[in-house]
Amino acid sequence: MFDKQPKITLIVPVYNVEKYLPQCMNSLVNQTLKDIEILCINDGSTDNSLEILKSYADKDNRVRIVTQQNAGQGAARNVGIREAKGKYLAFVDSDDWQDIHFCEKMYEIAERNDVELVIGRYVNFDDKSQKIVSCPAVEDILLFERFQNKIFSFDDAQDLYFNQICGAPWNKLYRTDFMRKNKLYFREGIKYEDYPHFFKMFICVKRAVLCPDRVYFYRLNRQGSDATDIKRNGFAFFSHFNDIEQTLKKHNRYDELKPSFLKMKIMGLLYWMHKSARKYRPEFYRLIQKEFQRMNLTKKDLMCLPSHVRTTYLQTKKYNYYYYTYIRRTLLKLFSVSYDEETHLFRLRLFFFFKIKKRLL
Repeated sequence: MFDKQPKITLIVPVYNVEKYLPQCMNSLVNQTLKDIEILCINDGSTDNSLEILKSYADKDNRVRIVTQQNAGQGAARNVGIREAKGKYLAFVDSDDWQDIHFCEKMYEIAERNDVELVIGRYVNFDDKSQKIVSCPAVEDILLFERFQNKIFSFDDAQDLYFNQICGAPWNKLYRTDFMRKNKLYFREGIKYEDYPHFFKMFICVKRAVLCPDRVYFYRLNRQGSDATDIKRNGFAFFSHFNDIEQTLKKHNRYDELKPSFLKMKIMGLLYWMHKSARKYRPEFYRLIQKEFQRMNLTKKDLMCLPSHVRTTYLQTKKYNYYYYTYIRRTLLKLFSVSYDEETHLFRLRLFFFFKIKKRLL
């Protein structure tokens, strides 16, 4: 199939996306860089996705199909990492699409700078409104401001490690030997496996560089996608935060990064609770309380946290879900504003201040 090693392997996990797959595949077969492998992992699709893939493979010998029983996106991506023939690899979600210059631009930057990782900009596309939204991505603003036209490492960007770099795998180009040498495989059998994978990957990076162009289109609000199913699958983040903690300890970075990690975990669990469907929130909150009690933070740990995170941790441990939601509703009525994580926590402290002050008086 290939006379020489392809420059890039595009890894495409595919599961029941017949509606979106042609747009995705058209963006790949029409890449301006022609020396690529398009590796499609059919993850047990039950619709016409496999037939669509075969129609592309019949016309383009760069398209290679691997079929497996349904094992999830993490397992499909891992097959891609093991099977990839390219010097570099990139991940493509089969309901998204790449700019046709993705491979050419990312490859040229990677080769010119001799790096393990290239991070590109991306565009959010709302499937409901059929419009582009949230561009540029908020979480990448600081990264691009600081490191545009610069080679950087994890050590250079570790203050952005939590919440300031897009953790998705699809706006990146990875050197294949870097992924294999560091055993950077995705966790299998769990939802949102790309979340802990980013932390496991980025902590290994010695040389990375940015691509200033918008090279990837990410589809939001697609019915049936993992991202849309957060309302019932958010419980996976309990396991993900534990995985991230183990990654930090494995690389002897836990003590150094502990305050930032604890902030992300405490606020993150409550964030994912609010993203869950209402019927799951009492159980989610109970598990958060149990996890916070298990963490058993010391006074020294607490004093290293921002005050609103410290207050959140202590109050969540103390009060049950229904009292928590009662306070939240009261605050929303009192201040007549929409819910926002940071302002809500400030008002929560204010509410307790007035309640305690009233008792003292």
